[in-house]
Amino acid sequence: MSQEPIMARSAQIPTTPRNRLLAALPPDSLARLWPKLERVEMPLRQVMHDVEVPIEHVYFPESGWCSMLSYTEDGDAMEVGLIGTEGVVGLAVVLADEFDDLEAMVQAPGDAFRLSAGALREAMDEDRDLRHLLLR
Repeated sequence: MSQEPIMARSAQIPTTPRNRLLAALPPDSLARLWPKLERVEMPLRQVMHDVEVPIEHVYFPESGWCSMLSYTEDGDAMEVGLIGTEGVVGLAVVLADEFDDLEAMVQAPGDAFRLSAGALREAMDEDRDLRHLLLR
């Protein structure tokens, strides 16, 4: 299935992010993470990550939301979760995996901060507060 690219927007970062995970970080942790974040659009039906494909980026939604979809053996999709401004798309990376058994698809368009999976792993290794926040 062909996907339109997720378009980068201005790197203008708000004083307080709308994503609750980013907003809950201590100021020092957030300041270290900001240069690595890229603001991107989440267009309707965009697949943010697919089943059994290495996750390259995690997304911290600022608006909109993604459905987490599981597929039956017959190929039917079932929505098993939603991720919006309270969470992160790409949780498998947080849990030290590079693959997810679920597909993440945008169901309500919006925007997010994108971070490479490698940068997240590195940041979690270096920042105890970030690691504890994402693992609780």
